Amino acid sequence: MSVRNFLSLVALSAATLFFTQPAQAQEWKYTRTISIPPPYAPVFADTTPSGDVVVTTFNNRAEGETDLPVILIHQPLSANPGFYVVCRNRFPAMRGYSGLAVGNDGTFYVSADTGDNASSWIRKFKQNGQLDPAFGNNGEVRPGLRVLGLDVVGDKLITTFAFGRLAVMDRNTARLTGPVQGTNETALIRDVIVNPATQMIYGVAKGAAWVWTGGTLDNPGSYQLRRLSQDIMPEPRAGEGIFFDPVTGSAVIPFAKTKTLLTINAAGAVTPSAITGTTEDVRSIADAVLLTDGKTMFITDSTAANNGRCGIHVMARQSVDAAMDTSSAPDESLTSIAAVTTATAVGVTAPPPTATPTAMAAIPWVRDVRAGFAKARAENKPIMLYARSEKSDRCATLEQSVLPSADVAAALAGYVPIYFDVLSDTKLSQELGIFRVPNIAVYTPGGERKGVVQGRFEKQDLLNLLTK
Repeated sequence: MSVRNFLSLVALSAATLFFTQPAQAQEWKYTRTISIPPPYAPVFADTTPSGDVVVTTFNNRAEGETDLPVILIHQPLSANPGFYVVCRNRFPAMRGYSGLAVGNDGTFYVSADTGDNASSWIRKFKQNGQLDPAFGNNGEVRPGLRVLGLDVVGDKLITTFAFGRLAVMDRNTARLTGPVQGTNETALIRDVIVNPATQMIYGVAKGAAWVWTGGTLDNPGSYQLRRLSQDIMPEPRAGEGIFFDPVTGSAVIPFAKTKTLLTINAAGAVTPSAITGTTEDVRSIADAVLLTDGKTMFITDSTAANNGRCGIHVMARQSVDAAMDTSSAPDESLTSIAAVTTATAVGVTAPPPTATPTAMAAIPWVRDVRAGFAKARAENKPIMLYARSEKSDRCATLEQSVLPSADVAAALAGYVPIYFDVLSDTKLSQELGIFRVPNIAVYTPGGERKGVVQGRFEKQDLLNLLTK
């Protein structure tokens, strides 16, 4: 892909910021700010299959149109990440992208809420930054309604139309999967995010969390929208983002006014986590995204600091489970595994799927993760998801001597066993919270994760997981 170097990294040595998630005994610590030159203000963010970060921008000028870039941050975990423009789209003053999503093949989608039903749009771009002509009308869809928020799960593109109307479409063609949900004028949803395991869809409006439940992405007509938490702003704000943290199983809303992260679990319990620091650093946080190490979060800030520059705040998860620590076993880290794939500037070319090792052939594996979850829902069976990589020596050992054993086979009776090579879909690995292999997780038939063993664990640890 032909792109030009766009930005330079500017590290700021300023006050230290903290936020915590007490319900999970988690702590996040500010490490640095990536500074972006004016007039571009970062808003929505997502990760690519290769672990890069894509951010959209906002035209914060009081007047005048401009071509707003979508920016790729290459190797975001390195000391000196690279910055590139992957596409540009024209916006009037005080307008910008209303949604962003990156597919598991590195293609990406952006939306525009122009404030007008007729002119709002969704566009799909290939990895080379060109519009995909197979999507909608030569790469663009104009649904005749304002478009607010985007997410991609598998072959589905999820969005909402003004207001509170859920729409699920084929991400390749833009054809609707089912009927668009009816309007809900009390739910002024600004962004959406999907938990791919449960297929619950979270939305944010006025700082409050909403959730669609009861349906699936293949049957969106069965979804019902309900409120999870109360409004904390009198009016919705452009750039309200919502993020799903697969490590804690919670939705996270960056709330700009009080510089707070609101953590909301599936039951609706809200845990506020303050981001403390100087106003020079943190002004108007918008969206958040978790990187491929599972321990680093980027938070976009759409208001310029005193130096006239907007930024992306880099936060580090402080209370890291020892099982997630891959410092002594880099071959087990998703970050390292993803780096060996054939990368492009925006995505990766996935290798062909590997054959199930002969020693484990007796286990009735489901090789497609989404099909496995659907099978479990249909048959009301729990799930055992085995995530692995040929790059990991520990996975090879597990497959030769542990998984084929009679006692493990007996413990697996009644489960839907899913075999998942993380290199086949590194994007899905990130979304499921798989940052180290081997990783064996148990889920309810509805997709709620009940437990996990990963990295260096013993056979008895696995048996305990399967039988408890």
